[in-house]
Amino acid sequence: MKTGPVCIISTEQETGSGAYIALEHLLKAWQSDCRTLRIIAPIGSSAGAVARNKGLDHIIMSNTSDKFLPNLLSCHKARRKLEDCSIVHAWHSRGFELSWLLSRELGIPSSATLHDHPDSSLLSNSRKIVLRWAAGKMDGLACVSQSAGRCWQDRLGRNTISVIHN
Repeated sequence: MKTGPVCIISTEQETGSGAYIALEHLLKAWQSDCRTLRIIAPIGSSAGAVARNKGLDHIIMSNTSDKFLPNLLSCHKARRKLEDCSIVHAWHSRGFELSWLLSRELGIPSSATLHDHPDSSLLSNSRKIVLRWAAGKMDGLACVSQSAGRCWQDRLGRNTISVIHN
């Protein structure tokens, strides 16, 4: 297995809430060597700002809107800066397909954190379809609660979802 930094994808353009705040807390508390974590996020994102302030690598997504094609093109452009990474992790539902596609380009595993229930009203129907498809392709999944984890396990027919509470 390849050893190298973990790449976390976050597509939030500015200051988010919920999952994005949890990511900011993770980055602020990061104690390990700064070279163990690499964040790919838009320039104006709070996650990118926290990463830079902590001395972590912030790979800038050049797009100015959180839409699939611009996100995909930004990730594709950034891939050369991620070639030493050992895994690509999607922090939230907007990055699942990006994590999977980028991991295939780089020849490394993909993982993601499920923050929402599979039937959450916060997700559009098209996002739910993409999320279920991409989650089923991931090499590893984490969920933020036991109950949501069980729902996702039932939905995906998968028994290997780790629970990491926020």
